[in-house]
Amino acid sequence: MRKIYTLALVCASVLSISLSSCTQPGKETKQDDEEGYDGPMERQMLEFEKTKDPATGKIPTEALLTALVKTKELKETPEARSMAMNWIERGPIFDSVGASNGNTRGGFGNRDGVYTSGRMRAVLIDPTDPTGNTVWVGGVAGGIWKTTNLLDIEPSWQNINDFFDNMAISSICMDPSNSNIMYFSTGEPTANVDAIQGLGIWKSVDHGATWNLLTSTTGFTLTFKLLCDNSGNLYAARRGAGLSRSLDGGASWTAIAPTTGSGTDIELSSTGIFHLSIGYFTSAGTAKHFYTNNPATVTPGTWSSSTGLPASANRLEIATQGDLVYICPTSTANNVFGAYKSIDGGATFTEQQLATYTTQVSNTQGWYNISLDINPNDGNQFIVGGLDAYRSLNSGETVERLTYWVTSLPYVHADHHFVKWFNAGGETRILMATDGGLFLSRDNGVTFRDKNRNLGIKQFYSCAIHPSLPNYFLAGAQDNGSHKLNNTGLGHSIEVTGGDGAYVDIDQNEPQFQFTSYVYNQFRRSTNGGSNWSSFNFSTSSGLFINPFDYDDVANKFFSSYGTQMMRWNNPTSLATSTSDTNRIAIPGTTGSLTAFMVSPNEAKRLYVGTSTGKLFRIENSDVTTGADIADNTKAIAGPLFSGYLNCIAVGSDDNNLLAIFSNYGVTNVWQSSDGGVSWNDIDGNLPNMPVRWAVFDPQSNDKVIIATEAGVYITRDVNGAATQWLPSPDFPTVRTDMLKVRPSDNLILAATHGRGLWS
Repeated sequence: MRKIYTLALVCASVLSISLSSCTQPGKETKQDDEEGYDGPMERQMLEFEKTKDPATGKIPTEALLTALVKTKELKETPEARSMAMNWIERGPIFDSVGASNGNTRGGFGNRDGVYTSGRMRAVLIDPTDPTGNTVWVGGVAGGIWKTTNLLDIEPSWQNINDFFDNMAISSICMDPSNSNIMYFSTGEPTANVDAIQGLGIWKSVDHGATWNLLTSTTGFTLTFKLLCDNSGNLYAARRGAGLSRSLDGGASWTAIAPTTGSGTDIELSSTGIFHLSIGYFTSAGTAKHFYTNNPATVTPGTWSSSTGLPASANRLEIATQGDLVYICPTSTANNVFGAYKSIDGGATFTEQQLATYTTQVSNTQGWYNISLDINPNDGNQFIVGGLDAYRSLNSGETVERLTYWVTSLPYVHADHHFVKWFNAGGETRILMATDGGLFLSRDNGVTFRDKNRNLGIKQFYSCAIHPSLPNYFLAGAQDNGSHKLNNTGLGHSIEVTGGDGAYVDIDQNEPQFQFTSYVYNQFRRSTNGGSNWSSFNFSTSSGLFINPFDYDDVANKFFSSYGTQMMRWNNPTSLATSTSDTNRIAIPGTTGSLTAFMVSPNEAKRLYVGTSTGKLFRIENSDVTTGADIADNTKAIAGPLFSGYLNCIAVGSDDNNLLAIFSNYGVTNVWQSSDGGVSWNDIDGNLPNMPVRWAVFDPQSNDKVIIATEAGVYITRDVNGAATQWLPSPDFPTVRTDMLKVRPSDNLILAATHGRGLWS
């Protein structure tokens, strides 16, 4: 039975998120590259299945806050400090692309100015710095960062507090009446069913040096945008909850939306008009625009509604410049289909020419990423961002492509979430936040340069260690490809293969053979130590979106999930390999998807396989077993004890010592066997209720285990059943950690975090 810790804070009720009524808005097919980046819906659906509480079918967001607070408390204890493992941040803090990567970043992927970091939505250009050099950003996973030298080629980004590294920072704002007061909201609102959950709104009264949770907002789990008016009143546009207003600095809140639905955008014009868009992701396309001159006193019944806007829209993005207002709507197919203009403060809108708007503006992802802003020097010009950024020079009658995410310049990473067109320092600038980080133009959009150097917020799913090169690692990053690192400390990486980076591996006997993967059963292989890569796309739809695999270094066999079946790639080291070199094998007794693979390091040709329904199988002769003889070679060694999504299997110094790791909330996450799976022990001990994604045995002792959790790395020095005591590693960031790998020759441990890069 899991021990539950209470907070001194008042936590909200369980977030009711379910995918049963959620339909996929359209699988993106980004063009001009051999691989498209990022399938947001597919990714989120997979993370939901991995982490939901099986008993409720929901993700209990208050449990993560409890876990983070408990982790912070434990890190400060003498016992935890004695567990310090001397972790070193490995980055990357910038990257370039390799020769085999289909995305050349405008053809200049190996030069300054085209680096990426990670996904971000929240940006604040500090108004107290007239030079525009001071900027705050929030990673969707990776926390709050600040720079005071944005204009430098290499900005000196500073992480404010790693306590926030596991939070999805969705919006940042400052009180214009008191610049010491700042707020940030958490919870990625666009179908945020992934593991990065919203934990309310946080407030600073010392210009961002320290932050505290507003306990009145623990139920604010999905917030699109925060805004302060000129009197310091705070507004929060919320998914599923319209618009909330606080007149007392966030101590209490009033619901003020004119109708039910999601508040997606809020803007306050220089003439004092407050604009609100309501409606999001509905099959009927019911998004509407409302406005008021009195936001501090408006009630649900006193808003004014606009005329002239489309009868059906899935979402409305707003930009204002005095009484000039532009709205770009998305269709029920989630494509930006035009622009609407108002010159009377939003009372009436005129439809602009729609003929030149193409599906490529948002590429069916208007539900996920859209941005809009007006040229501060010319109200006829605006930028609308989606997959790429498009600019209109004639009030929206036509648009032209402004940025490119693959083969042309100016390069800006795909999936735009924020744009600000502004004047500072005697020049006109454009700042964009994307799934690949932050990009700045200082010449009104003619050229762009990334501002991602020293911003360590890569979201890694996986990692692998070279057996002999001491600092050579591979890692797969969400929406940012698979990376090779080979630095003595914190440094750069090379994106060796593109697309979403999933699982990776290096042959421990013949390290010239290396593997990365794209989504489902699409793999990349190098036969020359990572210098060149070839593609092997066995299926673009079967398996899991981020598909687990393992590789037998001795037998040279490759095993992956093919949904309810296992796929064996028989000749992964051959120069010529095709689908005919694979077997798809059904494992008797399997229910659900195959979710975990582990080749035994001790017993030849033995393979362990786990499922999404908590079953664990041991397969002998895995190199030759087929559908005809699978029953004779397979044994179910666990199942009835387990509940949940089996994400990792670990093997100790012999095959008697096993671990089964479950990534859900509300379950026993860590099971241990010392008799080869005949019996199993719950060793969760004092772990908070949070996902655990990976585990490794210490190479020196089967009684010492290191686990990757939603709040960083935890360690036990004494496996002791239900009495097992776990402590967080105090020198490791409090961030979701997806994978751990060990190199026994020097006891090096490598950790892949989902928001703070690699650590060793």
